[in-house]
Amino acid sequence: MEMANWLLSEITSIFGSAIWNFFSKGALFGLIGLIVGIVLVRRWNKRKFFSRPNKLWTFFAKINLLYIPILCSLLFGVFASIFGIQKTTNNWIKNSTDSIQEYAAGYLPAVEKIGQQLIESADQTEDALYAKVVEDSGLSNNSMGQKFYYWFNRNIISFLLSKLGYSDDVNGITQMVQEKELTQLNASFFGGISNNLQSKLVGNYFMAIYYGVLVIFLPFILFPIGEYVFYRLNQKAFATKRLVER
Repeated sequence: MEMANWLLSEITSIFGSAIWNFFSKGALFGLIGLIVGIVLVRRWNKRKFFSRPNKLWTFFAKINLLYIPILCSLLFGVFASIFGIQKTTNNWIKNSTDSIQEYAAGYLPAVEKIGQQLIESADQTEDALYAKVVEDSGLSNNSMGQKFYYWFNRNIISFLLSKLGYSDDVNGITQMVQEKELTQLNASFFGGISNNLQSKLVGNYFMAIYYGVLVIFLPFILFPIGEYVFYRLNQKAFATKRLVER
């Protein structure tokens, strides 16, 4: 719980900056996305990209004149907002190098405890590791805060495993705990961990958020694309039908 309190107090201290970056970047890039969307649909409309074989279909296709700019605005804005939080986090890591190294050294008894629990457990999976890392955090189950807490500490464990020459998995953790006296290590051992956290958190915590948002937006992105592809694939058939009717 002490480790979670440190992280939570640090996160609280940068909350204002994170919120400012979230909304300011979201609003700015949302506006940029809107402008990009408007420029695109104006060009496409001039090239008759939204003209269809009949008036009803053309009417629905031309809804894209409004739909695409709104979609671009939301897409740009949401991703920029997440990037704003990521930037705040990276700046915090960069400016807290000494504190993070001290934190990592103080986290070593927890790593040994987690390793021993995994050795004693019949379940030595990544899910079991997740449960062991977060069980004393006091954070809501599966919340964004809990996931950040997990990935922050998981990356410390990964750094430790890499530097001591073990594989970055549950087997590597249990082997390390059995063979090494971790509590003899000090903060200086974790030199360079800030750079590691900056790169790894992007690859783990934030990329998971980006992918999650992309999955949510994907059907909305595919809808106009799918409609246009369907039209193009059947364009020859429509042209042939018009010739026959003449």
